[in-house]
Amino acid sequence: MRVVPVAGALAIALATPISADNLDEGVDAYEAGDCKTAVAVFGREAAKGNVTALYNLGYFYRFGECVQH
Repeated sequence: MRVVPVAGALAIALATPISADNLDEGVDAYEAGDCKTAVAVFGREAAKGNVTALYNLGYFYRFGECVQH
């Protein structure tokens, strides 16, 4: 049955801890006006699969903050 491997992979993915410390670094950089660091941190974490970081990057691109269109 193919459901078991998919369910197992999903369980492992959901159980993988995502550190908020790295996101805090990006948020702190953004709040301090350091867009270059904020984009770098969120980009790195988004590449690792962090959906919050991906959302933050999407926000930057959508509203033209810290990035050029």
